[in-house]
Amino acid sequence: MAASSNKEFYEKGKYTWDDISSTVTLVSRKDSSKQKLHIKNAAILIMLSPNGTPMKGKQDKYALVRSDQNKSREVHIH
Repeated sequence: MAASSNKEFYEKGKYTWDDISSTVTLVSRKDSSKQKLHIKNAAILIMLSPNGTPMKGKQDKYALVRSDQNKSREVHIH
């Protein structure tokens, strides 16, 4: 299991948005791999399996939380 990280990650590509299912699909420019994310609310994205279903296990392991909502002490200044 991967450890939590506050590191920023950048990858170029394209995305598609589905208002009905509240899902965004990211497509990597580098290798055309796809990642689906469910928009839980304005602060949380949940990673989905490649076929768009929830991952097995505790969903909080697959949650991407906005840094200002994460109660993180790390501050990034650009």
